[in-house]
Amino acid sequence: EHRNNYELILCVENKSDPAIPIVKKIIKEYPGVDIRLIYSSRYSDSKGKIQNMIAGVKECKYDIIIFTDADVHVHPSFVKEAVLPIQNREIGLVFCPPVSVGAEEWPAALVNLCVNDTIVNYAPYLITRSFNKANGAVMVLRKEVIDEIGGFEQFGSSVAIDVKITTAIYKKGYTIH
Repeated sequence: EHRNNYELILCVENKSDPAIPIVKKIIKEYPGVDIRLIYSSRYSDSKGKIQNMIAGVKECKYDIIIFTDADVHVHPSFVKEAVLPIQNREIGLVFCPPVSVGAEEWPAALVNLCVNDTIVNYAPYLITRSFNKANGAVMVLRKEVIDEIGGFEQFGSSVAIDVKITTAIYKKGYTIH
């Protein structure tokens, strides 16, 4: 649905990633869309998500970047709705709290329950705009904010990078939305 300038950068760690055939199929299915497959190990010694985020920032042509986990599902107007708040220069990061659904076995259902309970607990902080952490499943940032906090490389391969990123942004005086 989003018709403005955008690109889709799909990052994988290396050439053995099982997602590559799926990415190549997506690229073939949408020839009119600027979609690129990036091997993130070329950009950083970090591993996992942060390595992919570092590569995405380095490859991105635009100022606004949306990071999503591979298992995130969004509706057609998502991009338009996600980038609107980040255009406010006081906001340093926009995140979309996930809702976990579709568990078929009890361990997955328990994880869904825990995730959804955590998200409900976000509400008072979001309403009072006193929230300084974000869930990293979907994060929207401007490149200048990433540069201002010193880039993502500083976070290495640490756990809970979403908390570290949002804390760094919050300490710079930005609002988390």
